[in-house]
Amino acid sequence: MNRSLMALSKVQPVGLALMLVAACGIAGLSAARADQFVAEFSDGERISGTELRNWHDVGSQPTLNGRGLLQADRHVEWVVNTTVKPVSNLPALVEFAGDDCLPGEVIGYSAEADQASEATAPCLIISPAVNCVHPDGRFPNSVRVFADDVRRVVWDSRGDRATPPGTAVLRTGAIISFRAARWGDGTLTLLQTGGVKEFPWTEIAEISFPEKDPWEGYVQRLARLAPSHTGRLVRLTSSKGARFTSTADTFVARHFGDANKLEECWHWLHPIWSVDPLFTRVSEILCWEFPKPDVMRLNLSDASRVESRPVLAAGWPPRSNQSVEGLPIEVGDKLYLFGIGVMGTTEITFAIPAWAERMRTGVGLVTNHGPGGFGHARVVASQSSKETLGEVGSGGETELFQVNGLCASKTSTQSSWFDLPEGQSQISLQTEMGHADRPVDADPYDIRDTFCWLAPEVQLSAEKLHAKANGALTTALPQLQGWKIAPSDAAKMTTQAIVDRTRWNDERRRVLLGTTDRFLTMTRTIRRAPGEKWISVNAFRCGPDLKEPMHACVTVNRWPLLYAEVSMREGSYYPDPLMAFIPEELGENLTVELSFIPTKETASLDFRGVTLSVDRPGLLVIPLEEGGDGITKLPRQVAIRQEPMLGQYAYVDYEWQGEAGSWMKLEFADHGQFVADLTKDSQAMTKRYRQGNRNQAGPREERGWRNSYSYIEGRHTSSSIVLGQNIGTDKHRVERNLFDDFGPFEISAIRFSAGDEGGSKISRLILARHPQMFHWLREQQKPREPLEAGRLVHEREYSLAGQYSAPIIEPFAPSATWFGVVVGKEHFGEERVLQTNPNEQNQPVRLVHCVKLQVGQRTELEIVCSHLPGHNWPLKVLANGESFLEVLIPTQAPADPQTAVWETHRVDLSRFAGQNVVLVVENGSNDWNYEVAVWKSLRLRAGN
Repeated sequence: MNRSLMALSKVQPVGLALMLVAACGIAGLSAARADQFVAEFSDGERISGTELRNWHDVGSQPTLNGRGLLQADRHVEWVVNTTVKPVSNLPALVEFAGDDCLPGEVIGYSAEADQASEATAPCLIISPAVNCVHPDGRFPNSVRVFADDVRRVVWDSRGDRATPPGTAVLRTGAIISFRAARWGDGTLTLLQTGGVKEFPWTEIAEISFPEKDPWEGYVQRLARLAPSHTGRLVRLTSSKGARFTSTADTFVARHFGDANKLEECWHWLHPIWSVDPLFTRVSEILCWEFPKPDVMRLNLSDASRVESRPVLAAGWPPRSNQSVEGLPIEVGDKLYLFGIGVMGTTEITFAIPAWAERMRTGVGLVTNHGPGGFGHARVVASQSSKETLGEVGSGGETELFQVNGLCASKTSTQSSWFDLPEGQSQISLQTEMGHADRPVDADPYDIRDTFCWLAPEVQLSAEKLHAKANGALTTALPQLQGWKIAPSDAAKMTTQAIVDRTRWNDERRRVLLGTTDRFLTMTRTIRRAPGEKWISVNAFRCGPDLKEPMHACVTVNRWPLLYAEVSMREGSYYPDPLMAFIPEELGENLTVELSFIPTKETASLDFRGVTLSVDRPGLLVIPLEEGGDGITKLPRQVAIRQEPMLGQYAYVDYEWQGEAGSWMKLEFADHGQFVADLTKDSQAMTKRYRQGNRNQAGPREERGWRNSYSYIEGRHTSSSIVLGQNIGTDKHRVERNLFDDFGPFEISAIRFSAGDEGGSKISRLILARHPQMFHWLREQQKPREPLEAGRLVHEREYSLAGQYSAPIIEPFAPSATWFGVVVGKEHFGEERVLQTNPNEQNQPVRLVHCVKLQVGQRTELEIVCSHLPGHNWPLKVLANGESFLEVLIPTQAPADPQTAVWETHRVDLSRFAGQNVVLVVENGSNDWNYEVAVWKSLRLRAGN
């Protein structure tokens, strides 16, 4: 690639916005230069008007002077606002793959998600220079973007000079070439030819990252943007220089005020490069675009080679969406929003994939330099790059489109769709100055040969494009990155993009997963840190099919942990994720296998990933510092919210005791500040700051500052919440709703103080999402009965805490039971067995395994089980919902009622060879009389 020419040809991100406004304000759109809005439909018709209506609410049909714009049978291609004024300069910006742009400055970097329930890749934190956060002003004025999607970052603009890919420009003016880059907190580490060097952001003016294959990049973006591959895309370009792209099915219109005023209407998009959704005021939008996913508009940034041969027209490199002079593309009396401006003899080459089918373009000569321009234009396809320009027919070329003797005039030449030949790997847009055959009134040189390629587009095979996008889902979707899915399973995986309206003030774009097969299995190896003993599967049912049940099996290193129904998310409170205890003997490297089992093909779920934690998910045990100043600093700020997500909390539980006649005080620092340490002036100033700029810290209330974010017992003059006037000497427990007491805040430190000489103590402090978790914790802390040889006992475990030997039922995952899954030390001659017991009379314990049986191989399920003396229980085996075995254990009552028998049952599964099979083994109940199942083994046996 000619990188120097590519760098010269690239336009600053504000260029499109400037071009659009300049086009509309200077030249206008021929049909209606006096009208505010102009729209073009897919059949080429243009309409204009001053009344843009009904673009203020979800489900509304926008109209321009009464004409519908988003009709299914006749869709608008673009709409332009001719009166919006653009910014003249962008001092800082971030540009993304696909030419999206967010004006603003990179101010931070985070390698981890802010919430435990969100699986996200490393992110940059942007302070936007445009108003793109929620219009009610209650959210932080920052945007998190995925670092891998960033193509270019500008901290200190150098004007129109563009930076070649793989290049960083320091503020001193030094230029550094690099092959790879790694983000850090306030630094960028660059891999150069001579080694690795780290640069602080404060030293970098601009950086452009190495280029990636544009077509593979497009497939990856499409897999994330439109996983269902239906409908159209949406791109908004604002007067502030921002460009956001998403899909029509997740495009949301809102109004915050008068719906008839464009300045009070907003459009909501959630680009794939942003963790957070973005808003744009309708009155500030320059252009709405609605491209089809299988039509890709060619842009200079996607060219593989740009080569010019100027005669006298030096200094005019090609430009995207402008003429070479940086002016609007206007040929005759018609203006074109998209195209490539070139000068004289120039060739622009694009690699094309085998799944590109057709192409169309137009070409014309603009008259910005006056009449007299003359030349030729052609589009050719070839297998390899040519050494010389303008030699049509050499090197295995195929001419696809040609215009000879093109003169600067009032019209352009537009092609229809033409087929791209098979076996050709690239197309070239070639222009050539006319000299020998020029008319007498034409300029003999190339000074006036200002060509413009008009909206060059490539039509892709929808079927092949969608197949490739489906194949890219496992690497494109953030929640699936790092997970392995068998190709046969991935081919049957279904995806659906929706707008998650669970929280009315925090709508987000989500991609739901499903499968048309019996189950969808994914695996991933995770290294757990010391002390991590809980696993959370962050998956919820939501969206239009939330009522269709979906179940999940969780195994780690083939150790079965859990089988459970995926929780349904209704309302704004998130249910708990699927949780299981990880036995210590599984080691540090954990191979996690998840199998999601739909009850119907339409069932879907919102999968966010898997997290490991030291404490049970939803609980946070904070060991408090003893002595000294009594301050315990938290390693990170902990969010207190009314409806906490996983990783956020609402309740506190602690125990303390004091001395009679004294006092005890517990304080929470908010954003690093104890209110009691602030002067009255600084307290008042801080309150005014938080009230006047709520978007800096969320919806603030007076509760926290009025009560000093603290509790007190005993007689003491304080603004704290007083829990009692007379302090007792007995240890007592306190449980409070932190949100109700103080409102939303961020705990950064905790301080305990007392008015005695050390007799008062606080023994523990625990935060929780909901109070039921405190009850669970207290149950776990009760003394346990030891397991005695010769008998089975119930285990007080509400979750499956690994208190069983995995090989007994490997790899069948058990459903959660009130009594747990219990290991018995001895049962009628067997030293180590497993016990299960149904929760209720009509709720069997299920042992479930998802497996793909091998083709041409006989497979049977072998069950060795028993019962408690004098009791029986129903055993049932199902494969893909079909019953294969239903017996009562024991099948025959033993001669001595005080003895038990071991029985072996086998189920032939050979007819399922080559299929995905969900095996379910049930420990049922009959008369609710000790239907305890005792298992010696449960396993699959394969043979010829």
